[in-house]
Amino acid sequence: MAFRECILVDAGNKLQPLGKVMSGVQREDFAARDECLLWTAQIPKRANGKVIDREKPKIRKFYTQRARGYSKTSDIALDVIWLLMFCNYQTDGLIVAEDLEQAQLVIGQAGKIVDANPWLMQFIDVQKKALVSKVTKGLFKCLSSDLGSSLGLSPDVVIADEWSAWSDSKWWDSIFSSSGKKDKMLIVGCNALATGSWQIAKRELFKNEADWYCSIPYGYAPWFTEETIHAQRVGIDYAEFQRLWMNVDSDVGSVFIEEHQVAACRNELLQREDNGSDHIPFYVVAVDYAERIDR
Repeated sequence: MAFRECILVDAGNKLQPLGKVMSGVQREDFAARDECLLWTAQIPKRANGKVIDREKPKIRKFYTQRARGYSKTSDIALDVIWLLMFCNYQTDGLIVAEDLEQAQLVIGQAGKIVDANPWLMQFIDVQKKALVSKVTKGLFKCLSSDLGSSLGLSPDVVIADEWSAWSDSKWWDSIFSSSGKKDKMLIVGCNALATGSWQIAKRELFKNEADWYCSIPYGYAPWFTEETIHAQRVGIDYAEFQRLWMNVDSDVGSVFIEEHQVAACRNELLQREDNGSDHIPFYVVAVDYAERIDR
């Protein structure tokens, strides 16, 4: 959408139009959501010289998993702002997370976008726990598992942010069920997942559904320098680096041997010795291959 192209964003301590600094990943994810955004907002289209309603799009659920600092939450916040500005009715949206602080991250990023583009203030009211349209009075309000319930709610749009941090699958079940009442638009945003988590099982199901769009790009955002990434690679646990910066699912906190540790023990120059001798001792190696349930 042309709207996004001209929005000013912080690009290395300098405000620039998003269209000039947008990565390929961002552009693909935005484009995937466009038709559903237009349909959800009830924006008509022209066909054969006539103005007609848009058909319900096949893809209405969006899974966005990106590495740290890849503008995931900011991009979602921008789409929320667009909906509040252009929706042809009083939209009812939810921004949901495990706790209130996480739910407010989208609000915080929306506030930064409005601050960088003061003309948006005439359309958007940024509150502590909500974003409100000054035109239609539509809103996106925060909801968290520690403070609220989704019972009785029928949202038009649901943003499930920081999904990898959701500890309780029952909370997800409740939110997903509420989203299904109107079956309009659902956006899930998160970092890479912990292997063995309930989220991974759900995500793998999403990938096979026709009404889901799943974006899981490998690697860090292109605006980070190699120096910054090297510092992170050295400074934090390997599994955490892979999960946070490379967008790779990892068994965080595992005591098992990691792939890179195995590789470091390998010496391709050694030759096999089937019989020991005085100068070649016998070694016994035990390998725990990380079954979660011993058998």
